[in-house]
Amino acid sequence: MKAVPKVDATGLYIEDVIQDDAFSGIVPFYTDPTDTESPVVSYLIGIAVPSGLYHPKWDLDNEQWVEGLTQAEIDELKKSSNNQPTTDITQIQQELTNTQLALTDTFEKLTASQQETTNLQLAVADLYEQLASITSDQGGGK
Repeated sequence: MKAVPKVDATGLYIEDVIQDDAFSGIVPFYTDPTDTESPVVSYLIGIAVPSGLYHPKWDLDNEQWVEGLTQAEIDELKKSSNNQPTTDITQIQQELTNTQLALTDTFEKLTASQQETTNLQLAVADLYEQLASITSDQGGGK
């Protein structure tokens, strides 16, 4: 099995579909599958889409893959994609900084809480010793 490009009636790439490994050539799909005179809705193309195309288009006349976007559309995509990663990276860096600050704050609170717990345990131990001392003094005095 292999992925085969599916294009619309004008040749613009739609998606890959799974076909048998032996698939080759160009297969049209008609609006009425029983009537080959009806309009074509899509094609399966037995030639893989080459890398580097922004919006692949199958040239039905010359039987080859071409770019489906104009140069102006490609330039606009490049322009917006150049700005987008910076925004994404900046946003991720800010989120990372916020997370680090929150972790630091949580760690400081945890450390303070552990210190309070230790102080309370020491106070309880001290009270226990005082209580034991008082009860032993009372028991020893009888």
